[in-house]
Amino acid sequence: MSCAYLISEEGYSAVDAMAQFTRARMRPGFGEGVSIPSQRRYVGYIESWVRTHNKQYTERRVRIHSLHIWGLSAGVRVAVEGYVDEGKVIKTFHTFSKKEWKEMEKHPDASNANVILEPATPLILPTNDVNIDFERRSSSKYGFAVVTSIAHVWFNAFFEAAQGEDSGVFEIEWKEMDGIKGTSRKGMQALDKLQIVWSVDREGEKVIEEPLQGEPVPMMRKAVTHRVENRDLGLRHVNEDSGSSIVGDNSEPEEGVAVGGTIASETVKVKGGEEPHTVKESRIGATKKGGNSSGEGN
Repeated sequence: MSCAYLISEEGYSAVDAMAQFTRARMRPGFGEGVSIPSQRRYVGYIESWVRTHNKQYTERRVRIHSLHIWGLSAGVRVAVEGYVDEGKVIKTFHTFSKKEWKEMEKHPDASNANVILEPATPLILPTNDVNIDFERRSSSKYGFAVVTSIAHVWFNAFFEAAQGEDSGVFEIEWKEMDGIKGTSRKGMQALDKLQIVWSVDREGEKVIEEPLQGEPVPMMRKAVTHRVENRDLGLRHVNEDSGSSIVGDNSEPEEGVAVGGTIASETVKVKGGEEPHTVKESRIGATKKGGNSSGEGN
């Protein structure tokens, strides 16, 4: 918010605003004040909003046509997320199953794959903001699994679209993605490069302009505060009868169930934090064969 103010009201560039924030907020030698790649991308969007779009923004729905992924490791869960409830909640809209991927050309490393993921049914998010989330868990012969790779990336289709275009391709490499809890820590590399093919739906779009001086500023309702739980990155039981990945796994999840045992439509995260919480206790608990169920706090 500080950077947004400096850009929109004080005429700073995105680079200068982040540098000023670092000088004012951080002790010398403790890094940059805005360090998360997606946050830095969105600060750049603010500059585009001011200088290119004349402080006008158009909210519309976004359709995700496909994900093209190079060097995807075996066992990686891939999910598409976005905002709901006036941007107060992050919802998982879809988690890809193996039925929805096809291999492109062979990858030099036999344990990795170049794949195209296409949702079996239309995947449409209600706003311009899109998040692609990756998680990989290793399993052992004892029936446990632990996270070895985790990363995600946010982008906004309104600002990524070329002038006058209603579709586009967002591209990013592994090293440029966000890690756990806003750090650069992502664990073992799970992919080389990601491309997201998307288009916008202009039906019902809403143009949002900055209020003129003296005009009332529209206010959103106050968010309900939830207790934020840490994302479970430790050991958990693995159900030997259900899939936990989309690559290198011949088993398939149940219809409507996200890979790894999560009901996608009810998995949400709190905006502004890297740590998710669950709104409903309706998760598919990953279990050890013959043991008790154990839900994962994703």
